[in-house]
Amino acid sequence: MAWTRRLEAFRSAAEAIDPLVDTPTDWSTPGLGTWTVAELLAHTLRALQTTHDYVMAPQPAGPPTVTAAGYYDAYLTWRADDPESADALVAGRSQGMVGDPDDLADRWRRARGTAVSVVTDAGPDRGVETPFGVLNLHEYLRTRTLELAVHGLDLARAVGADGWHPPRVAVADAIALLGELAVLRADGDQFLLAMTGRVPPDEVLPILR
Repeated sequence: MAWTRRLEAFRSAAEAIDPLVDTPTDWSTPGLGTWTVAELLAHTLRALQTTHDYVMAPQPAGPPTVTAAGYYDAYLTWRADDPESADALVAGRSQGMVGDPDDLADRWRRARGTAVSVVTDAGPDRGVETPFGVLNLHEYLRTRTLELAVHGLDLARAVGADGWHPPRVAVADAIALLGELAVLRADGDQFLLAMTGRVPPDEVLPILR
C-alpha cells in the first residue's frame, strides 16, 4: 500500500471515532471485557499517543528489525509466555490514561490531531523503536490502523452506535495485516477456513488488545 493510502487509512480510522467519544452518558458502563467505556477509550487513545511519542523520540540506529506482522507476532509470543503480566500491563496503562473521563473526548481530538500531524511530517521511512522491535513508520501505522478499526468497533458496540463502521480503507489495511500475521504464525490455512466460514473464527484469530 502506498504511503498516501496508508496515511489515509490511519487518519480516517482515527477521525471516524470522533462521534463515538461524544456518545457516552456514563463512562463507567461496560466497554470490553473488564474494561469500562472510559478505559476502552483510554486504551484506544494510546494508539495515537504511542504514535506521537515514538515519532518524536530519537531516530533508532540501524534498519528496521520487524514488519507490522512481526510486531504483533512478538507481542503474541510475549503474551503467551506471560499472559497475566501482559494483561495487567495493558490494563494498567489503559486505566492510568483515563484521568478525568469528562475530558476524554477533548483529549481524544487533541491526540488525534497531533498524531496525524507528526506522522505526516515524518514520512514513511522514519524509523520508530517499540518494545517489539524497530519498524519504519510505513509499517508501524498499519498496527495503529488495526487498533483503531478494531477498538472503534468495540466502542461502537459498547455505546450502542449500531450504524458505525470503520472506513473501508482502514478495514482493508487491517484485514491484510491479520492475514499476514496468520501466515507468519503458520495459521494461514486455518485463517482462510475461518474467513470462509468453515471453522469458528475464535479457534484461529489471535487475541489483540
